[in-house]
Amino acid sequence: MSEESSMTPPWSPVFDVPEDDMDWNDVLDIDVEHDVKETERSSSTELFLFCCNGETADQITFEEQYLRRIERLRSNIEATTCTELCTQIYGLYTQLSILDTDLMMRLFNLTKMNITNVEVPGQMSAKDFVSTREQIQEFFHFIKSFIVNFVESPNEEETHSLLNLVEHLHSLSLHLGRLAHLPATTISNCFSRNGNKCPNSVYHVFHLHLEIHWELLEASYLLNNRFPELEVERLIIYAGADEDTLIVTDICTEYMTILIWDLCVLAIRRFNIIGLPEYQRRTPFPCTCVRELWIQFYHLAEDRHQRLSDKPFFWMMIHDVVHTILEGQQYTIPDSQWDSRKFRVPPEYQCDNKLAFCWWMLYHLTPICCFDTSGTNKKSNYTTCTMLLRHSLSKERELKEGTRRFYMRCLIEMSELWETNIGVIATLCDYFCKKLNDKFYMASLGLKEVAQVSQSPMEWLEKCTARLNNKKGIDQENSFYLFLRVLAAQLKVGQLNEPLVAWKQVKGRFFSKFHERRMMELSEIGLCNFTSLFITLAQLGNIEDVGGRMVDLYDLLNIDSLPTNKINPILRGMFALVFLYQRNNINFGYIANKLVTIFDCMCRQVSTSADNRSLHQKHWDAISVYLEALQEVFENSPSLCLSESLLLGTGLCQLLPACGQNRLRRILGILEAILTKHRTTYEQITTAEQIQDTAIQVRHLKSMGDTLWKIIYPFIKTHSCTNTPPSQTADVAVCFTLLALYIQPSSSNISGDVTSVFNFFTQNTGVCPNIVVSYLIHLLPNHLLMDKMQTSQGDLESNLIRCWFQCTLHKSSEDPEVQELTRLIFKLKSMSDVLQEIYPNDSDTSYLSHCPSIKFVKALGKGFYKQEMLKEKIAYRNKAQHYFESLTKFVGHAMRESGSMEIVRNIYYKVGHLVKYCSPLLYLKSKSDCLLPGLLTLMILPSALYSGGQKPLPSYHLPAVKEYLHLFVQGIGKLDFQKDQYVQRCLTDIVKHYLSRFPMKNISSTSTSNAVHPLVASLSASFAKTPSNEACSLRNVILSTIRDQYLMPTSAILPSTANLSLQLIVELFQRTLSVPTLAK
Repeated sequence: MSEESSMTPPWSPVFDVPEDDMDWNDVLDIDVEHDVKETERSSSTELFLFCCNGETADQITFEEQYLRRIERLRSNIEATTCTELCTQIYGLYTQLSILDTDLMMRLFNLTKMNITNVEVPGQMSAKDFVSTREQIQEFFHFIKSFIVNFVESPNEEETHSLLNLVEHLHSLSLHLGRLAHLPATTISNCFSRNGNKCPNSVYHVFHLHLEIHWELLEASYLLNNRFPELEVERLIIYAGADEDTLIVTDICTEYMTILIWDLCVLAIRRFNIIGLPEYQRRTPFPCTCVRELWIQFYHLAEDRHQRLSDKPFFWMMIHDVVHTILEGQQYTIPDSQWDSRKFRVPPEYQCDNKLAFCWWMLYHLTPICCFDTSGTNKKSNYTTCTMLLRHSLSKERELKEGTRRFYMRCLIEMSELWETNIGVIATLCDYFCKKLNDKFYMASLGLKEVAQVSQSPMEWLEKCTARLNNKKGIDQENSFYLFLRVLAAQLKVGQLNEPLVAWKQVKGRFFSKFHERRMMELSEIGLCNFTSLFITLAQLGNIEDVGGRMVDLYDLLNIDSLPTNKINPILRGMFALVFLYQRNNINFGYIANKLVTIFDCMCRQVSTSADNRSLHQKHWDAISVYLEALQEVFENSPSLCLSESLLLGTGLCQLLPACGQNRLRRILGILEAILTKHRTTYEQITTAEQIQDTAIQVRHLKSMGDTLWKIIYPFIKTHSCTNTPPSQTADVAVCFTLLALYIQPSSSNISGDVTSVFNFFTQNTGVCPNIVVSYLIHLLPNHLLMDKMQTSQGDLESNLIRCWFQCTLHKSSEDPEVQELTRLIFKLKSMSDVLQEIYPNDSDTSYLSHCPSIKFVKALGKGFYKQEMLKEKIAYRNKAQHYFESLTKFVGHAMRESGSMEIVRNIYYKVGHLVKYCSPLLYLKSKSDCLLPGLLTLMILPSALYSGGQKPLPSYHLPAVKEYLHLFVQGIGKLDFQKDQYVQRCLTDIVKHYLSRFPMKNISSTSTSNAVHPLVASLSASFAKTPSNEACSLRNVILSTIRDQYLMPTSAILPSTANLSLQLIVELFQRTLSVPTLAK
């Protein structure tokens, strides 16, 4: 063989020996076995077979395979020498320096034969498949090595050799066919979790195609890089283009175009079999190896563009594909004139939804095609993205919500990976600001949109904030909220390098969209979307700038003329803004003034619209929103120094009296929470150490406390004196009492010192006992307050006992609150001293089990009788009278206002026992203002009895008197009635007025105590075998009165009551067991 006849550069001496007789082993004088093994080992380390990991891999492992291919390609490009002397391809020993036309043809034919063997089903095992694929890769490795080590400046003959190689590569690609034309059965069965161990021939056919297409691309890449001026025949016919140029110098771009279109058509075929709900989950990659090929392609294109700046980069090629798909270009060449050796671009395909497909492909390509091999974020593709947006949001196209949501999901993914793009923000702003009134409803989201409208201000802010920081709940959000996520992602990326620069570029566009007419056009949904937009913008830009504009835009609306469903979003939105200011420690006085103006106006209208139920309900709904948000503002504030006090509008003064019970309970509960927060904050600030600006904070809190005193306390005082105030009234009263320990009102019209407040709720007989009980339960365990009250009141315990006893008259002893109050009162030293008379053992708590107030008066009376010295008796009486000094006033008020027979019976029962056991303590002849006369006049001998029937007795009077009159009579009987004319007169009047008012009944086996006449019951102590002198004396007085009044006729005719009197006497005699008593 002569040097001229060689098709390759002479890298070694040419021997004049016939080719067929040449033994290359002898000629080269090498150890073939050794070098072949070394070469095979070396080559095997360079082989990268695609190894499938199933349909979709959870993670991309950049370092294992495909990026190593890119690095190998770079090293091949930069290589200048050949290190392999000899290699074995398909059993043929070849050298890089000796690759003639025939050998090249034989190698390519063997490659085609191996491809055919793999494609014929049932011919190979899994191991044979892998072996064949490895041989084909070794072949391509040899070809690429040949290209890399070829002379840099080939002559004409050498150029012909290169063209021959290009022709063989093209012939191989034609033999292989296009990825886009693979049968559907091959595509659907191309993946396997078992990787290359899979015995399925379809799997190996598909992956062999991937490998050869990539190898062809690598070879063309090396050819183009080594020989940029090499002219080759065009491989592609473009749709809609007149191909007047048949020669090209960029064979790599030809192969890249073919491959990227094939990959896109594979994606289209996959897209056509999935639905909208699967767009995020299903990818354009039939298996992980296809995704791997996409990434390899991306890095090759980027590397090529970096080396040759005039060559298209990856996203430019994707843009061309997307543009062609959207334009739907058609071929101008008839099929009869088609050159079968050329590839169509685009290949034939059928796409059901071209626009959705382009978004879907871009969505899944973005995260895998935006980083270089070092992990650095590379070029974005906003050119394609903007084009898709323009098509998607055009006026001619009516988008369904599900599709729009998917487009926004795509933009979120891209925005998080790419830089800020003002054009995208502007396009979305123009679109969504026009559609604020749309509901963006999807059936799959259910009532989520309704929940968005009714959420609290804090929840509203939290959801807007969450969109900035995480993807939680993204699957349950409509397209508008996804747009806010896009906005957040775009502006946040821009802030990483240049804070607020992006915001300054877009804020004018957003602000200009809203004016008075536009605000009036917004529906309830529109106002909610407007608010969500501005709260999101406030967190991305300047808070005060956006917040001020948002409030000013709200101010364009006339609240008085708006329906409730529009007022509520405005209030919630402004409060959400307040929370945002709070979170950033910014004073929100401007917003608070706007809010409180609205609130005061609504309160005035509520107070004057009691007769208009619809108007009343309308304003109440808005007021509820305000008050609930007000509570949240206070509870979430760390210092209450950001103008929180401005939200306490004077409208509360008008609102509270106009509310019914249920609404009043809600408001009082909110006010209690506010007062509690204020007090605890004040305590923390005044007791903390080394806190800056403490004096300023204290001044703010004192000013707020003064506002609370002026607005709320007067109503609490007044309402606590009504018949049925809600229990929350007591809770608020407690809060004001504790507030008075630190802050008193500045107004002289309000008695706000702690002593005055405490005395009002414990000593004022007009205060509802229910309130007093709850009030004391809360405050008695407070040692700080009790010490303060003990200092200001010398006899605090006596006042507390008096208050407790009055409360027990109004409430049943079985009531849980009364029992708790009793437990606290019985711990007082004064009470313990009294109870020692009948319960000397401190551990004995049986007195708490049933009617402890009766046990108290028993012990009190017993204690008095035990006093021996006159001085001791006087002191004991004075102390006891202090327990009951306002009892007459309390009883009179209770019986007039209660309207409950049960309460009246309870009063008669307990006051009756008080008179029975403590009458000597209640009555002193020398003291005109003692308690007993007033109680008897009020309860037993009212003025109506002496009116001769002109004044009717109260309806509650007779039943209670009939049941408990005997207790009063027995108590009076313990007084010195023989010497005291007033006591005698009382007994006489009782007999005179009540003997005939109640029926008599003879003693029988079926008689009950209820049937006993109260006068008979009052003398029960005289029925004993050995009655006391006191009981006998009382018996004699009553019988004498009966005799004188009813049995001593002044004429021949007995009075009508004589018969009744005789019955009573007979009953007394029948019950009496003592003979001496009967003889008297």
